[in-house]
Amino acid sequence: MHVKAHLISRGPVNEQQQLQLRGVVEGLSSQPDHVLVYEHEGKEGGLIAEFGVVDEPQALLLERLSRALFTAISGVEDVVIAFHE
Repeated sequence: MHVKAHLISRGPVNEQQQLQLRGVVEGLSSQPDHVLVYEHEGKEGGLIAEFGVVDEPQALLLERLSRALFTAISGVEDVVIAFHE
């Protein structure tokens, strides 16, 4: 299953935060070599992470990912997660 997560932040993000998030996402991913982390260019700002995970019930996956991503970098106001097959 493919996950796209948008971490909405209070302010601008820097390269160190991108690297920090990448490390967290690589630990969550079923394919750590195929992780994308990039800055969101919309008005909400923040970072986008795209990665694959092992299929499991979405409620459990959502809870586990939300908890990990909210604490991945400082200044996160919200996390929006979308699942794709």
